[in-house]
Amino acid sequence: MKGFPYYLQQQGYYTSNNKKTDYNVGDEKAYTAEAWHESADTAGWWNRAEGQPFFAVFNFMDSHQSRTMTHTYGWYKKQVINELATEERIGENDFDMPPFYNDTPAMRKQFARVYNS
Repeated sequence: MKGFPYYLQQQGYYTSNNKKTDYNVGDEKAYTAEAWHESADTAGWWNRAEGQPFFAVFNFMDSHQSRTMTHTYGWYKKQVINELATEERIGENDFDMPPFYNDTPAMRKQFARVYNS
């Protein structure tokens, strides 16, 4: 399977990917190398040849759940919750729990964490 940036390259486009590479493919490294001229946290269209068309992807990583769900709750409170303005925070009782989930304090804590990320 080839990513669509590969096909853009075949048409002369410069392709760049700023950071995110979790493609869920067997050989992510080969897939990334084939799809992008450049894939890094400094990648952008500025390294293309003059006049060359480009396709550039920039990922804003702060809202990704992996940023908040893979760390301890203490880290999450310090790095996420404490950085939000009070009016931006979603409390554990500030939403209707979907009826197909158990409405428990533990589940509400998890949902609030998702909504705040």
